[in-house]
Amino acid sequence: MTPAEQLKGLDLRNGWTVVEPAQRKPNATGGFFSQGYIAKHEDGSKGFLKAMDYTRAFASPNTAEVLQGMTTAYMFEKTLCGKCNHLSRIARAVADGSILEPA
Repeated sequence: MTPAEQLKGLDLRNGWTVVEPAQRKPNATGGFFSQGYIAKHEDGSKGFLKAMDYTRAFASPNTAEVLQGMTTAYMFEKTLCGKCNHLSRIARAVADGSILEPA
């Protein structure tokens, strides 16, 4: 299992806990470098957590190129979420951050 696949039950900062892996539809695309989870806040609200996993990039013969692509995609998504936070019918980003390894 990759580190991103081992987050179930992990308590994160800002009151969030990783509850369980999100179920992927059989025809879903993307997600090669990430794992989705359902997360719950201490106030009872639920959210979606996207855990990026860099282990496959480090196993690639073109590590720097793969990492650059992942970083570019992450920064685009983060910027887009920030610009859309005011829209009521769009997912709202509530936090971002990094962990080095599961606790």
